[in-house]
Amino acid sequence: GTLNDFKHFLPRILQLKAQGELWVDLQLVYAKLANGAWLEAEKSALQRFTRELLRQSLSGTPIRHLRVRDVIESAGLARMDVARLLEAMGSRGLKGFGT
Repeated sequence: GTLNDFKHFLPRILQLKAQGELWVDLQLVYAKLANGAWLEAEKSALQRFTRELLRQSLSGTPIRHLRVRDVIESAGLARMDVARLLEAMGSRGLKGFGT
């Protein structure tokens, strides 16, 4: 479909992924984010969502089928500022990065 089609379904795709109910690799979804024009508000929302995914993947109860590495690789594919995500890890360091 078109970029508009993707934008239409993206909230539901991300919701299902965050709930551990979608078996599609996060990297495949985020790679599509690098294509096309995105409004600043859309980019900001996606960055906040990604930070929350990272936080959740580092928590004691991570999202099923989602590793820290998946979130960071996905952010890179979407051309997000990965350094900022790593900074958001704060005192957690790289704990769980390879899991």
